[in-house]
Amino acid sequence: MYLVVSYTPSYSAAKVFINGIYETLEEAENRQLEVCGGLVERTPYGNNSVYGANGLISWTKHIKRGDLEKMDIYRPDSL
Repeated sequence: MYLVVSYTPSYSAAKVFINGIYETLEEAENRQLEVCGGLVERTPYGNNSVYGANGLISWTKHIKRGDLEKMDIYRPDSL
């Protein structure tokens, strides 16, 4: 399963949002592009991390069903 996460960069504390949970990476990437208003470019911050046309930065996290064991959603999965 995959979690789609996003935030709008700012000089104050960023609010990070969970935009959805999806069974496949393809579904998650489609949602990610929808949330971001399309892809501007990939970021150097991790796998599936993108700058969106609407200014959002979004990434996907690979997750397992069940307890998330205090998973850090504030960073993309490492490369």
